[in-house]
Amino acid sequence: MTPRALAYLLFTLLLDGVFAGIIAYYFNRKRYERVESPKHRMLADDDPRPVPRAAAGRNEPMDEPIGKLEAHNKVPRGFLVLLFGLIAFGVYYIAAYTPEFSGWSQYKVLSTEMAADKAKAAAGAAKMTENPYERDEKAVAEGRVLYAEKCADCHGKDLKGGDGPSLTAHLKYGETDAPMYESIAKGRPGGMPAFETELGRDRTWKVLAYVDSVREYGKEP
Repeated sequence: MTPRALAYLLFTLLLDGVFAGIIAYYFNRKRYERVESPKHRMLADDDPRPVPRAAAGRNEPMDEPIGKLEAHNKVPRGFLVLLFGLIAFGVYYIAAYTPEFSGWSQYKVLSTEMAADKAKAAAGAAKMTENPYERDEKAVAEGRVLYAEKCADCHGKDLKGGDGPSLTAHLKYGETDAPMYESIAKGRPGGMPAFETELGRDRTWKVLAYVDSVREYGKEP
């Protein structure tokens, strides 16, 4: 057992002990106030005088110390259930979330969640058929910059073609948003590289928003 795991265990047992002490004190105090305390109240002037133990011939509770009177009290069952439940939870928590025991790691959990989010985003992008940034002036301006950096060398600064085909004429693989997105993200045979990893979903749609602003809406490149 490593020092960290031992510290966790000791802390859990200490915490259980504190809770146990508080609850035990509470229950025993309540029981004493309800059952035992009236036996030890001060005598009033009109109370009959107690018969001495020797004269009575029997042992009276008044003749015994309070600590001895409390010795026969049983611990409440609910308290025992709570105590052992806390101990069991502490042991389970240490076994489940201590890397030295279970191999659990918050970094692994975070990586798994990030991978799931990425897969979900990719699935959403694959199902998306319309450009969410169409006619968004801010997105079009950003797409213009991205186009100049990534696309202008092949398709021309004015989108009329160069080494690659013109983007203002008929497009071989389709002229709607979905196939145009796929052309940029996945690439096409004959020299069109895939930009999915480099651009990501949002920036790819922004490039298309810029292309459509020239192709469909007649803006100057």
